[in-house]
Amino acid sequence: MDAMLTSFGLTPSSVTSDRRGSIFDRMPPAALDLTGQYLTPDYAVLLVCDHLVMDSEAFDRLTHDRHWSYNAIAEVIRALEAEGFLRLEDYSTRVVRAKTRIEQNVSTALELSDWNKTFEESVAIWQAFLDVVRDAVIALWKRRGDEELPLAIELDRFMSAQLHEGGATELSDDLWREHIATRPDFRRAALAAYLAYVETNIELSRQLGIPIYDWEDYKPFYDSRLRQIDQRQFNKVTREVRQLFSVSFPEFQPRTPSTLVKMLNDKRIGQLRGLVSSAARGEITFDRQFAVRTLLEVLNSERRIARFRSIASYALLPVGFVPLVGTPLAKAAEETIGGSYERAMREPFQWFYLISESQRHDSA
Repeated sequence: MDAMLTSFGLTPSSVTSDRRGSIFDRMPPAALDLTGQYLTPDYAVLLVCDHLVMDSEAFDRLTHDRHWSYNAIAEVIRALEAEGFLRLEDYSTRVVRAKTRIEQNVSTALELSDWNKTFEESVAIWQAFLDVVRDAVIALWKRRGDEELPLAIELDRFMSAQLHEGGATELSDDLWREHIATRPDFRRAALAAYLAYVETNIELSRQLGIPIYDWEDYKPFYDSRLRQIDQRQFNKVTREVRQLFSVSFPEFQPRTPSTLVKMLNDKRIGQLRGLVSSAARGEITFDRQFAVRTLLEVLNSERRIARFRSIASYALLPVGFVPLVGTPLAKAAEETIGGSYERAMREPFQWFYLISESQRHDSA
């Protein structure tokens, strides 16, 4: 499954602008690390993507002129591009050519739909993101005393109005939300900015023929505007793989960007994707019971393997007394028999071993 990484803030009107009002401008979507201090790739989603398409200008900004909070993402994107998992496309040129179509779609959407509920859902998701960052970081920042501001403080500088181009960039976060709730003119202007970005991505998705991979707070808009089978399937798969990692590997982070590339090249990734696809079809539920059951089955398999190796070693003991070749022969026989048994026992859980072997164990 391929996916299109969005370039945040890209609209027909922004193509020729050099405005850099936000740490997210033209950046790809991201997630929070475990501490809430930094942005990271959404590793779970990356593992179910065969290839990604990214804006060439976004790639250039990310790898040469980024905000520090995107450092980890930049390393991963470089590694994916070097190994052929990432293809660069000129989004701006495509958007300019489709300017009239995008603007007409925005105008039609504003006139034909009531976006109040969708807009409120989107703002709520974004606000929850901000709250997590602030709660996790501000107390830590008070103890650090260094010059690098944590992400929460950076976000306080830009706030929602700037990050989403809602119109009044000098408003505080609280005042921006108050205007959204009480002033129809302000809400319409903010909504128009949201829809311009959303419709731009929908047009790019149509041209490229692949689903959209964007920030979560825009999902309510895509749910309202998109009906393509591939986009619905992508949304289901991303939801399920995030759920799987939340219950079985809640602190997952690859040891290095190259580790992530190795995972994508590992044949066991197919078993992980097959498992997630089954969940997307409703055949499996990734809940706490699933996580506990999987872990117990893996542990039981490892105990059986250890017991089998012990028995096999004892049974082959007489072979070791064969003159000249006894010990090597016994070892070879033990490895052959034991290896076949191990592969058979571990086969249903290759996806589990793949993730476990690749995970950093020093993440807090």
